[in-house]
Amino acid sequence: MQHNFVFIVSLLIILKDTTNGSAIKRESFINLADDDGNYPIHFAAQKDVEFVKLLIDAGANVSSINKRKETPLHYAVSYNRYESVKLLIDHRADVNSKNENGDTPFFYLPYGQEDPRICKLLIDKMDVNEKNLDGNTPLFTASSRGHLNCVKYLVSKNATVNTVNLQGDSPFITALSNGQEATAQFLLTVGAEIDVKNKGGYTPLHYSAREGKENLTRLFISFGANVNVQNNDGDTPLHLASSSNRLNIVKVLLENLVDPNVLNKEKQTPLHISCSRNHGEIVEVLLENGAKTEIKDIDGNTPLLTAVLFGSYAVTETLLKYGADTTAKGRYGYSALHLALNKNDLHMTKILIPYANNEKLPSINVSVV
Repeated sequence: MQHNFVFIVSLLIILKDTTNGSAIKRESFINLADDDGNYPIHFAAQKDVEFVKLLIDAGANVSSINKRKETPLHYAVSYNRYESVKLLIDHRADVNSKNENGDTPFFYLPYGQEDPRICKLLIDKMDVNEKNLDGNTPLFTASSRGHLNCVKYLVSKNATVNTVNLQGDSPFITALSNGQEATAQFLLTVGAEIDVKNKGGYTPLHYSAREGKENLTRLFISFGANVNVQNNDGDTPLHLASSSNRLNIVKVLLENLVDPNVLNKEKQTPLHISCSRNHGEIVEVLLENGAKTEIKDIDGNTPLLTAVLFGSYAVTETLLKYGADTTAKGRYGYSALHLALNKNDLHMTKILIPYANNEKLPSINVSVV
């Protein structure tokens, strides 16, 4: 259909001022749909407004829908065609028309190409809290796509800030997960819930900690975010920052009295996680701030046993310096030295030998890691 668009428009121009008999032919052209149900006016809406004018003058239906229930207005919005959007609305195109997913034209706003004029045209005539089949309102769309002026205008028109979609995400979380920090900060100032959780139990602080966003982390804490909040896996923001090697965030959280010994569902502390990933600087900072070395995870491993299992040499040395118990045994009765020997890890064995405390070292012929 796209290939025939110019041809059809050319024919309309030729037929525009002809006899009434030709009007029937003109009508057949403008009502010719492609395999997806798109009419010429759907394609015109993607282009210069003059094409839309020509088709409307020829009798095209501004409310035509294709097989996905998209109207020309959906297309004009998606291509950021302000003049076409305005013309269609002036000719009574329905701003609340929904496609098969329940998306109105507003949901078709392009990423990062904000035209506040289009937002205003749509917002002034639409239900600002109407949800699509995913439970998203227009505020989710504007928040995720960098349309801060649209977000502000929606809020001024009483858009609900703390609504949630079927995934449990709020516009605030949606803005954060799409890297729209300015939008997230604005939503905070108009009452966005700071500890709102999605279906995975993640709060905004979980996201900023995991991604290493120090300014946002400090901002959320200043708005009263719970630094010890746990997601569905039991992970706190400190667990995620430790896992992602975000030393700056670890320090910020510790400055704000986070508990370094919270257990997740695997009974791991942030120290366990840092040891398994050989994040030496984080291990040292955690130990300096009260992280315990004797806590065992669900497999019976202390942070020292974890470090040995994962071959984290520098971390092992740090743990030993802070007095980690070398005699602690895991699920199979192995101490740290037993594990090193069983793994044929000569370097780790050399690190542990001075701290072995005359351990009895039986012959080991079982491969357990």
